[in-house]
Amino acid sequence: MQGLRIKEENMDGNYLIVGHSVSLFSWGELVAIYFDPSPGGKETSVEVVSKAKVRTNIFAPKWEDKFLETLQGLVREDR
Repeated sequence: MQGLRIKEENMDGNYLIVGHSVSLFSWGELVAIYFDPSPGGKETSVEVVSKAKVRTNIFAPKWEDKFLETLQGLVREDR
């Protein structure tokens, strides 16, 4: 996603943390993406949690929906 950078990558722990720092419109956000592959390997559950770095940051985008929509589009293209 545009403007976000990888902050922490842990494929053994099945998660990725991305974020961005202060901008003109935001104090910054952190987004955690958790992957939970099924035992058979045919499906993977994905959970996206977005948190503003400052609680009063009412302009922080809702990254959860953006990530999941992008992921759905990528999965559809791959089929």
